[in-house]
Amino acid sequence: MLRHLTALAAALLALPAAAPLSDPASPLPGGLTLPVLGAAVADEATAAGVNPAGAGFVGATSLHYFHQQAGGDRQERGDGLYLAGLLGHLGPSAAVEWISPDDGAGQRYRRTTLGLALSDGRTASLGVSWRWWSSPDQAIEALQCWDLGLTLRPARWLSLGAAALGLDARLSGQRVPVRFDVGLGARLLGDRLTLSGDVLADDADGQPFRA
Repeated sequence: MLRHLTALAAALLALPAAAPLSDPASPLPGGLTLPVLGAAVADEATAAGVNPAGAGFVGATSLHYFHQQAGGDRQERGDGLYLAGLLGHLGPSAAVEWISPDDGAGQRYRRTTLGLALSDGRTASLGVSWRWWSSPDQAIEALQCWDLGLTLRPARWLSLGAAALGLDARLSGQRVPVRFDVGLGARLLGDRLTLSGDVLADDADGQPFRA
């Protein structure tokens, strides 16, 4: 059965957020800013934005919908649908996000992601996803990339994750640096407390891993 539709309530609380929808640290047109934890502990339908391996731990089919609106100097509105589930050892996922800047703030676009994870649903998951954009802006229209992720959970309370995001992305003919996320997570007190930390990096300026 479909679950976690209560994520809509969390999205409504985020409506007045003043932060931009897209990640200011990334040159790629981003999606919604979602309440997703780090690469090691992301295991919801929205996990593909952080680590495509996270879909391998979703379990039952999960559907999320979010609406978000950013204020301040950058006016944007966004809607997103996120779907994932585990079918045997395969964890397919899909996400569609519609970003609509106000007049004069840039072109609207749609960002679509399709992912697949190979997982035992408990201790290990390897995931890959393909992402592309659709927009009246031809530079954005031509944009596409793929992500690769791995999550290992050697113990029920311990999780390790790593992801490479934006592989082979080129914007206006220029290569976009690959972004890396390496995370560690722990779930304590009977899953009532989750602690996680991530190291974020890219391969810009000729460096293989610039934290």
